[in-house]
Amino acid sequence: MTRAIGHGAYELKLPTTWMIHNVFNKNLLTKWREPKFQIQKDTPPPPPEIINEEEEYEIEAIRKHRKQGNGIQYLVHWKGYSDEDNKWIPESGLGHTKELLKDYWQIALGQSL
Repeated sequence: MTRAIGHGAYELKLPTTWMIHNVFNKNLLTKWREPKFQIQKDTPPPPPEIINEEEEYEIEAIRKHRKQGNGIQYLVHWKGYSDEDNKWIPESGLGHTKELLKDYWQIALGQSL
C-alpha cells in the first residue's frame, strides 16, 4: 500500500505488467497474514545453472508431445518448479536431455527403442 486516498480507498503498488487501476476500495482489501502451515508457504524455485555463461534450467520430466509445424514440441516439467511453469519446447531446445527423451518415447509408445 502506498497511500490512503480519502476515507475509503487505498493506492497500491502493483507490478508494472498489471494493466489495472491501482486504487481500491477498502472493502475489497484484507490484511496479509503470515501462513500458519508449511504447505501454505511458497518455496522459491531453484536458480538456473550457469553453463557456458548462459542460464540453463534442469528438465525433470517430459509430459506430452504435439506436432507443431514441421517438428515436434514437448511439454517439459522443470525440476523444482510447479506444473504451472510447464512449457512447450521444440526438440531442438531440449539440449542435454536425450535420455529423458528416450525414456518418454518408451513409455509413450509402450515399447523399447
